[in-house]
Amino acid sequence: YQRRVRGEDQHAEIQGILKEELGTLEMKLTGEIEESRQATVQLQDLLETKVKESEEVVMAAVGELRVEMTKQIDGKIEETQEQIEVIAETIVDSRTTQMGEALEVLRSQMDNIEQQLNAEIDTRKSNLITINEEVLYPEQL
Repeated sequence: YQRRVRGEDQHAEIQGILKEELGTLEMKLTGEIEESRQATVQLQDLLETKVKESEEVVMAAVGELRVEMTKQIDGKIEETQEQIEVIAETIVDSRTTQMGEALEVLRSQMDNIEQQLNAEIDTRKSNLITINEEVLYPEQL
């Protein structure tokens, strides 16, 4: 009988110790889960901040590229206008019989210049789109 009572006492004591340990582990896990949640929130905030900063940098770079491309295109237009003026002077100075040939040359040169400008504009647009995609969607690379 005494052995059985002692066995029951020991069993109850072991159960008490186990419940205590389980409670301690639960508190530790709850604390760690809360710390993990807080760290996750901080990481999300940091990520949002970095994304906003990246967007601002991209927009600034896009603005600078637009300004630079506009300057270059304006330069090409100015250069083209100068070329046209030279050609026009040549036409005015040439004889009547050569005027038809000079006009054809002018048309051809203007077509070539227009094609060059269009190709330059298309290339720059493509480069700008590529830069935007690389910066805004790097995970797709």
